[in-house]
Amino acid sequence: MGGPPRESGVAGVNGIGPVRRLSYPGAAKWLYSSKLFLPQSELAGGGGVEMNVCLPRDVVGLVVRVLLVFCAAGADSLCAQPTPIDREALRAFARRKPRATAAVGLAQLFQVIQPHPGGFQIVFPDPLPLLDGRRISAKRLYGRVLVGPYPFLSRSSQFRRKRFSDDDVRLSGGRAIVPLDPFFTKDSTRNSEGWGPGSQGCLAVRLELGLAQDGADTRLGVYDTFVTVQQSPQGYLLQPSILEGPLIHRVTSDHPEWVVVSVVTSVPDGVVVHLSDGRKVTGVAQPSQERGWHRYEIKVDGLQADTTYRYRVRVGPTWGDELTFRTAPVKGAAEVRFAFIGDSRAGVSHALTRYVGVNYDVMERLSALAFQARSQLILFGGDLCSGYTEIEGDFRAQLRAWKQTVAGVGGHVPIYTIPGNHEALMYSVADPASRYGIGFDRWPYATASTEAVFADEMVNPTNAPTPRPGFPPYRETAYSFQFGCVRFIGLNTNYWLQSDTPKSPQGDQQVNQLSAVFGGCPEGYVMEEQLRWLERELKLAEKDPAVRYTVLFGHEPVFPNGKHLADAMWYNGDNRSRAHVFVDGKMLAEPQGIVEVRNRIARAVSAARKVACVINSDEHAYYRTLIDKDVPVGDEADLRGDRVVGRDGKISSLSGLTHPKWYIVSGGGGAPYSAEKSSPWNQYWKQQADQQGYRYSPQEHVVLFEANEEGFAMRVVNSLGEEIDVEENLLRSAESASRGR
Repeated sequence: MGGPPRESGVAGVNGIGPVRRLSYPGAAKWLYSSKLFLPQSELAGGGGVEMNVCLPRDVVGLVVRVLLVFCAAGADSLCAQPTPIDREALRAFARRKPRATAAVGLAQLFQVIQPHPGGFQIVFPDPLPLLDGRRISAKRLYGRVLVGPYPFLSRSSQFRRKRFSDDDVRLSGGRAIVPLDPFFTKDSTRNSEGWGPGSQGCLAVRLELGLAQDGADTRLGVYDTFVTVQQSPQGYLLQPSILEGPLIHRVTSDHPEWVVVSVVTSVPDGVVVHLSDGRKVTGVAQPSQERGWHRYEIKVDGLQADTTYRYRVRVGPTWGDELTFRTAPVKGAAEVRFAFIGDSRAGVSHALTRYVGVNYDVMERLSALAFQARSQLILFGGDLCSGYTEIEGDFRAQLRAWKQTVAGVGGHVPIYTIPGNHEALMYSVADPASRYGIGFDRWPYATASTEAVFADEMVNPTNAPTPRPGFPPYRETAYSFQFGCVRFIGLNTNYWLQSDTPKSPQGDQQVNQLSAVFGGCPEGYVMEEQLRWLERELKLAEKDPAVRYTVLFGHEPVFPNGKHLADAMWYNGDNRSRAHVFVDGKMLAEPQGIVEVRNRIARAVSAARKVACVINSDEHAYYRTLIDKDVPVGDEADLRGDRVVGRDGKISSLSGLTHPKWYIVSGGGGAPYSAEKSSPWNQYWKQQADQQGYRYSPQEHVVLFEANEEGFAMRVVNSLGEEIDVEENLLRSAESASRGR
């Protein structure tokens, strides 16, 4: 095509105007703008330059570079380090106003608890800094404070949970006094734990906060923290407190002789893990920039495989409650029970369904069901929280809130997490043509990216793929491990994320396409180094006699059946969707598009006889789809000149498939439900007489698996414990359904 199409004339805002997404091949070389404006602060000598432009992208890029020669030195940190993003082009955009789900951080929250003779008091600093950068008067802060022993009835329940007294205390002017005598007085109806004079007790503290404003008040949210107190003749003394955990991690058959215990305390005085065999292991706090938030990751070794241990953590005079964990069996051990949950970001009902970006209510119930089923480990498939934030403190607050929701089981059983698209710590710019602006994985990548902060907050295996130089780390966001006879492979399907959603899509315009202009990786796309790592992991598992089954898990559905048909690993069949890398002034497209990447994964999975299933999240429902050599999913042969599968009405089955495989999606962790939509693969199965190859239910749920010598069984139960789906042997049923047509 010899030149640009007609410009639609939508005005820009303080930067390159709305970027047009075009539907013909090669459109990425055009950057459309009604107006290019460089603000006064970015030009030597003041004054602005304003131009009406509709130019090829490379010409606009040259203009931007020439003008930026005159930028004042050190104008901002955007160009501080080289990245594979065209950051000079981004400089012409206005930064998007930072948004925060959390008003205050959990570390910040503990600091408002102060001593008081009759209990403790809440005193918010005035002015109070919020995570979004605002400072408000604490005198306008109101709400209520709820308190209860934690964990509730610890002597009779292994599952740690909060329960609050109905003696709520009113917060006014940012202050409240919380009496504690009812929790420490014999025969008191509030003394569920048998505390008395001289007792030490841990209390969960819930703050429901509002901000008084002219007109309509603002709800600031619900926040929980913990405080340990010692009853004494002088009153109640605040003790070092355990603010998070303890949680158990890295329980694998790759090293059954050791595990990791993580815990966060209010003081950096050192944590001691006391084991039931009499041993003590001391941990040292990690470096922290947060006052009163000291994190420990303590390796406990010298353990016996497949053995139950009781343990307690102690910080100074403060003791945590007694918990148990069981070490992993040796490789090849016959029986493995595990659970899968995904998509617990905020729901749409009462306050606890929107607890700091997390559906606390549903996640606590589902994790309890997994615990009751005696799961030895839990996989979590991403979208832990609402995310999509430009503020690191907000991102950490949401991830920490999620860890509170699974604390009931997490001290006993390891939980392996994978990031979803909502685990997004972004650098965002405003674009009037985009619904939420244009977002990019934040830099510097080594310390400030989604991947770096996620890995800092979570504790996962560290055998990740090696990233390209200058890209974000994969560490603890993609990994593999073995537990008994099962090999687990976790894939990061939202790596180096670039995000944009057009306000008014035109034609076959897709989401997340501006990577072609600025660089980045669209949601669902897996880059070459991770693909090669996955293929290598699958082949190693096939050759390993200690591996009976392999499970591949991640976030983005390989074959979506709901609202994510327009992204995930399908993009409505548009193979032009792919990652782009900005190198030496040039934008380079990755050689394979999204359909080719998806097909490469499907062929590698099909070739691996031991793969029992592929399980992902993202769509807020449960479904399973059987993919074999006859199901129409879109082959490379369908990619005509426009590179879109099905444009001519033809969608072929995928060539080169060997073994039929179940592709399961489990996104029932509490996010708003997703109804089913028509896809080539689900319509194929619905036309079969027995419809054995497809199931769909939009209920909240947990998937429970049991692997042993007899087979690989699956049971899906909703949040009330009712069965949604049952399969005695996924491998056998895949072969049976494939042959049964």
